[in-house]
Amino acid sequence: MKIFLATPIAGFESQAELHKYKEEIVQLVSRLKTKGTVWAEVDKMFSAEDYDCPQYSLITDLKHITEADIFILHYPKKIVTSALMELGFAVALKKKIIIITPEKSILPYLALGLTKETNTVIVESKNLSDECIKRILEEVSK
Repeated sequence: MKIFLATPIAGFESQAELHKYKEEIVQLVSRLKTKGTVWAEVDKMFSAEDYDCPQYSLITDLKHITEADIFILHYPKKIVTSALMELGFAVALKKKIIIITPEKSILPYLALGLTKETNTVIVESKNLSDECIKRILEEVSK
């Protein structure tokens, strides 16, 4: 199974906030890897200097989303992120989608329209607790 994990990276207010986020997300990435191959750019990013040029990043991300069986978006807070563009591409490709967010109300308006008919599951959780990750893994396995 191939999984694409979209996460915010550049939208954080500080380097410290990004590092704290990475510490939390690394557990999810590790557990997802037990289900298959995971493409997660957040694994490689430590600062803005780690970014590839936008054209290369776009081509690479779109390729991996196209090849993925499942698209997962972690949207931890209302934040400006290219991950939302990736979500739109996954919707267009009719991928199985899992969105993890503290509450649905912070999602962009059109994301609220994603339903079972679009093969989308929204998991509401304030953090990536063991219980939350277990639920995500159950959804991945369906």
